[in-house]
Amino acid sequence: MAPRRLEAWLAAGATVLLVGQFVLLAVLRARPEAPEQLPELDVPPRNAPFAEGEAERSGPVEAVVRLDQLLAERLAAAADRAGTDPARLAPAAALRAAALAHPDPAGPEVGALIEAYARALGALGESLDAGAPPTSTPAP
Repeated sequence: MAPRRLEAWLAAGATVLLVGQFVLLAVLRARPEAPEQLPELDVPPRNAPFAEGEAERSGPVEAVVRLDQLLAERLAAAADRAGTDPARLAPAAALRAAALAHPDPAGPEVGALIEAYARALGALGESLDAGAPPTSTPAP
């Protein structure tokens, strides 16, 4: 094959490839990138609560609820070890309700709830302080 003929074949091949790329580009650009209308999705709003009832709780209220749960679990475990009924020593429902109504961590209601749990744990011979070893005699 003569060099001129090979050169013509290569030029024709390059032209076909170039035209093919332009056609492919035109076809791809003509296609829509997204559907005209997306179906409506049932997506919860950002920062939505996971469970019902969490929407009403604020940060301090949630903290008091969690504190009450943790102290109640600790009291139940201490009562289990002592062999007594934890419901007998648990703080009154009115005290819990007052702490939830006024969830200020430095407020008297939350302080009274913590003190009630401390007295109940003291009656079982344990301390509210997790680092302190249990005592053999109940606290006054």
